[in-house]
Amino acid sequence: MILTISLSILLWLFFLLKGNKMIFFKLLPTCYIAALLNIATDLLVTYYPLWKHPDLSIGEIMIRHTIMAFGIYFMTTYLFLQWLPTKRTFLSMVKYISYWVIYSLIIEVIFLSWGEIQHGLWWNLWYSILSDFLLFSLFFFHHNWFTKHS
Repeated sequence: MILTISLSILLWLFFLLKGNKMIFFKLLPTCYIAALLNIATDLLVTYYPLWKHPDLSIGEIMIRHTIMAFGIYFMTTYLFLQWLPTKRTFLSMVKYISYWVIYSLIIEVIFLSWGEIQHGLWWNLWYSILSDFLLFSLFFFHHNWFTKHS
């Protein structure tokens, strides 16, 4: 769990030092969507174990999920949205999202190698790549839709 806490603190510190706080409330709804999706998937894998966090008590699992939802997922989404390219062509967005998928993949590989997470059932890194690409695309489209309609 030390890796989860460390990454969460690092992301929040990065936000405090380099984050554009002027747009915080503009990005907040999509960041909450990311946190809620994380909580929903964590509940799903409790009953359908695609991955797990080994050797944790129920209390530690609750703490870990809260830290991941409002530390790692919330801040990663914030930083992703903050640095969206100004010129948003299809190719530039695919490239930009791909960079964030690679970042997420590196984090997952580190977590796997440290034993902080274990894949279960049929889940593997290829599914993580696909789901991360879909999630970052969802966050981009949700942010655009919310900005347009608010």
